[in-house]
Amino acid sequence: MDDQSQIDFETLLAGAALRDERGLRDGAVHVRGGKIVFAGPRSEMAKLPADVPVIDATGKHVTPGMIDWHSH
Repeated sequence: MDDQSQIDFETLLAGAALRDERGLRDGAVHVRGGKIVFAGPRSEMAKLPADVPVIDATGKHVTPGMIDWHSH
């Protein structure tokens, strides 16, 4: 991927168990231009345009912003 395509990249990770201070389930992480623009409950996320790619992250754990929870 060249530098410009990384900047223009947009996607949504949906259905994941987010690893943040709330420990959410059915979370969503919206990434645009290489930055996290939303991380939280999918129910609180604004509606996105239909052309935004969605990655089904159901059953996966996601740590937005690479938070080191160091869990065992």
